[in-house]
Amino acid sequence: MIWGSLESDNVVVHSFKGKKYEGTLLPVKASAHHYGDEARETVRRADTMEVRLDELVKNAEDIERLGIRVGDCVSFDPKTVITESGYIKSKYLDDKLCIAQLFGYIKHLQENNLKPKHKLYIYISNYEEIGHGISFIPQDVTEFIALDIGIVTQDSLGDERKVAIAVKDFKTIYDTDIRKAMINICEEEGIGYTSDVYNRYGSDASGAVMQMADVKIACIGPNVDGSHHYERTHIDGILATMKLLKSYL
Repeated sequence: MIWGSLESDNVVVHSFKGKKYEGTLLPVKASAHHYGDEARETVRRADTMEVRLDELVKNAEDIERLGIRVGDCVSFDPKTVITESGYIKSKYLDDKLCIAQLFGYIKHLQENNLKPKHKLYIYISNYEEIGHGISFIPQDVTEFIALDIGIVTQDSLGDERKVAIAVKDFKTIYDTDIRKAMINICEEEGIGYTSDVYNRYGSDASGAVMQMADVKIACIGPNVDGSHHYERTHIDGILATMKLLKSYL
């Protein structure tokens, strides 16, 4: 996470016994009236941030009495907004988008009585991006397509209104034949796309190859600005991803 993107966010601490406690993520030295420039200039990192619990607590013992302990999860307000101009803003946008697209594709097949050309397995990973998202791949799988996000930065090719087709990430290269086939589909059908290299990025597909999976891999998805910060994409990029997925499958 990028600590500055979470500063002043409201959070919920989920205790081991199931009780929920509200709070806010703040720098330890947050008061401008007391700390002055130090409050403004302190580097935001794990050891300079704290959760201010909305409970009557003054020390570690008080917090322990609430039932809060090491290992309890903390959830953040994602601040999801959909604008009239078609932009979608949220924290943790990539997984939300990917799951929505998967269900959208299944819904499209069902409503139009369609079948993919080849046998298709659809997975939703509970452990995306930490190295073991897909722990089992059926033996008859030959191609693994990860739905993730493209990257929009000052010096990348990303465009929020287009689908991203990954060339390479920090783990491995994506399959050239699949990428060429997808680019040909985009150019033939007028689907807006970008294709780029991501040096600080990994997907479940490249993770599967690192686990010695013998499959061809690809990674596509809507381009997203501000990844791991307050992210943003556009409905056009989502639809472009869906059109490419539909045509390829």
